[in-house]
Amino acid sequence: MGTDNNFVSVIVAALVGALVATAVCVAFFFLFLREPSSVVAGPTPSSGPAPSSSRPPDPDVAASDVTAIELKTSYKGFFEDGRCAGQGSSCRAVIRIERSGAAKRTIFFSSSDDNAEKAVSTASLKPGEFDLIAKTVVSNGAFRAWREGMTLTTSNSSIRVEYNGGTKTIPSNVDQNTTTFLEMMNAIKQLNHTLAWKEDS
Repeated sequence: MGTDNNFVSVIVAALVGALVATAVCVAFFFLFLREPSSVVAGPTPSSGPAPSSSRPPDPDVAASDVTAIELKTSYKGFFEDGRCAGQGSSCRAVIRIERSGAAKRTIFFSSSDDNAEKAVSTASLKPGEFDLIAKTVVSNGAFRAWREGMTLTTSNSSIRVEYNGGTKTIPSNVDQNTTTFLEMMNAIKQLNHTLAWKEDS
């Protein structure tokens, strides 16, 4: 009987010893051998500053600094001439006005060919007409929101503003829903109607 009890005690002691040894090994691994989790999962150091999340706004352009404005468009809704507004037609207009009072309009009867048939006309602005267009353009939301370096994959119109110190060109793929850009285009279109154009011979 005593022998049996001694045998059981030995077995129990061996099991307890094995469990303790296992626990010590596990603790030793986690405390001394395992790399800190911050080393494994931490972010890779950056080699430079983080990119800016937003592009800084362009400086405002004062209407009094504007020296010239040029509209280029092949938007069909701009044209009223049957050769350009009709179904299947494809025209392009370039209208340039200058603070000096000079105005020039070129209608290309092809939207993509500079050598196509064209009509060139000139006119003179009345006092105040240029300033009105300049104020309309530089205060427009589309003009002010456009940032240097931005691009547009597809466009059928653009407005270029020349001013003391630089230029700024705003493209747009105009349709009846581009209401903000159309405010600038319609102002130039209205001026186009009122000017006494003389076609070059």
